[in-house]
Amino acid sequence: MNNMWLIAIGAAAVLLAAILLIPGTQGDGDAVDVAASSDARNAETSDAGPSDTSDANVFSALSNDETAVAIDGVIAAGEYAHNVDAEGFQVHWRNDAEVLWVAMVSPGTGYAAVGFDPESRMKGANMILGAVVDGEAVWRDDYGIGALSHTDDVSRGGTDDVIAAAGREHNGYTIFEFSIPLDSGDTYDKLLEPGGTYTIIVAYNAANDSFNVRHTQRGSGEIQLDSIP
Repeated sequence: MNNMWLIAIGAAAVLLAAILLIPGTQGDGDAVDVAASSDARNAETSDAGPSDTSDANVFSALSNDETAVAIDGVIAAGEYAHNVDAEGFQVHWRNDAEVLWVAMVSPGTGYAAVGFDPESRMKGANMILGAVVDGEAVWRDDYGIGALSHTDDVSRGGTDDVIAAAGREHNGYTIFEFSIPLDSGDTYDKLLEPGGTYTIIVAYNAANDSFNVRHTQRGSGEIQLDSIP
């Protein structure tokens, strides 16, 4: 009798092992599905770039964990210390003692622009205009020569002082990142000091990448740079 029970138990164990090894059964199948889902989520996150929240508040949910800034057209959680919204146009920024890093997020697929420390509307502002054309970032370093006009620094004998720039279009928005020196030494740039508070003007065109075309929307705001010990 004992031998018969041992034989029965052994046969049952062999049968159970065989079932677990059959592809598509719950034991093996769930493991494959989880791995596939994980890969899909990773691929989706990588393609999506910035942390998606909602189109009404694009990429503004940043964590408090600091991440090194990478000028790559992607806003990572913790990459920027601050952000402000002006007329649906977002400006994210971070600075050290020498460099200001900025990310602009604008509705549409046209150009985006930000001007620092204007004297009267556009006049006197250090302006950076950016766009994504055929997947590549293009930009211009401008100066406000009048209340309603601006031109590039180079044409006036100044210099293009954008250190690095990158951009991408995502879900109907344009993300444009760039870095500039706080003190470029260019006559057509403004000196920005750590700890300082500055007015900014912003503008974007919803569909046109040409910097010579009038903006679709404009706005203004204020940024405060971090003090550096």
